[in-house]
Amino acid sequence: MNEQITYRTAEKSDTDAIVTFVDYWLSGGAKHDLAPGGGQDYFVPRARHEGFLKKHHVLIALDGNHIVGWAVTTPKNSLIHLLVAGDCRGQGVGQEMLRLLNPELIRSKIDQTTGDPTEFYLERGYQLSPDPIAGVKGNIRLLEKKPEPGNTIEGIQNDPHREIQSDRQPGSPDSQKPRGPKLRTGNNDTHQNHRPSRTIDQVLRTRINTQSP
Repeated sequence: MNEQITYRTAEKSDTDAIVTFVDYWLSGGAKHDLAPGGGQDYFVPRARHEGFLKKHHVLIALDGNHIVGWAVTTPKNSLIHLLVAGDCRGQGVGQEMLRLLNPELIRSKIDQTTGDPTEFYLERGYQLSPDPIAGVKGNIRLLEKKPEPGNTIEGIQNDPHREIQSDRQPGSPDSQKPRGPKLRTGNNDTHQNHRPSRTIDQVLRTRINTQSP
């Protein structure tokens, strides 16, 4: 992982830099410069970027003062954009942005000129949703977080530290059997026929008196 890269939430003052970065890598600028990883897919209008900054969570990765990564999640924690500069790919930038955002759902375009990123997400804890294809063109693949082992039936059954529950049902004969002495709770004791509880001092005095010659 490139330790020189820093990450932070984007602000309104970052708008110009974000527009320039996204436009360069997505709408042909980098490809024209023969930069590795450059694509010619679509243009994100400035107004849309401004909308993202107002209503969504925008995360940027910085190498010094230069943006090298950009990602957007919706209020429902769905990842709709993740873009890393071509010369910074393979350095863990995208992986770290994914970890920081931790989206529940990912909407991934599969027809980009830079390739299909589905495998990237599958290798990082995501799986295809039950209905994985979306979009008017059918070019959006939906992925969701894999459930943690302890949150599935199989995981619970295979967990060696799980708490074993009794299979006795309330009201069954077995459930009426004594399960050990009932702890006395002083004034809150529900038993009516019992000797008054003695304090620790009373018990000690009794023991001393019985042991004296």
